[in-house]
Amino acid sequence: MPPQWTKISARVKNLLLPNIAQRLEFYLTSYRHGTIPPRGWVTLDGSEILVYGGPAFDPNKRLFKITSENPPDTIQADTILASPDRQEFYEEILTYPDKPIEELLISPQIVTRGLLFVDRRVGKRRIISLLSRLEEHSFIRQMANLRQNEDK
Repeated sequence: MPPQWTKISARVKNLLLPNIAQRLEFYLTSYRHGTIPPRGWVTLDGSEILVYGGPAFDPNKRLFKITSENPPDTIQADTILASPDRQEFYEEILTYPDKPIEELLISPQIVTRGLLFVDRRVGKRRIISLLSRLEEHSFIRQMANLRQNEDK
């Protein structure tokens, strides 16, 4: 039987810088009935900043919108579709605490590369080298900004 999601996300949050861990939440859900696909997502201060699969909730309209069918220019600015497959999200969060930093550095997953910036196991020198090759994905940039503000 796979571990409970709350235990999995707590393990990841224990690796993050304490002030940032309080602000980040990881969610994973699936729906038994209906046509809404399963999804995983990350929130920062209650706002979705990364979505894997399924619908993204628009708090202004109180309606669901399917991000995977919307062109990128119509997706809410703070909700970025990372992958249509929430299973990738689950597997990355599940294995994140057990992987060595060197392996995480070469991961192709957006959530992993973003979490590296707020991981307390990653030192300031390594953060500086990561910043020199900062990627364009908004989740990764947001995590880098959080770390830079934390280190000031």
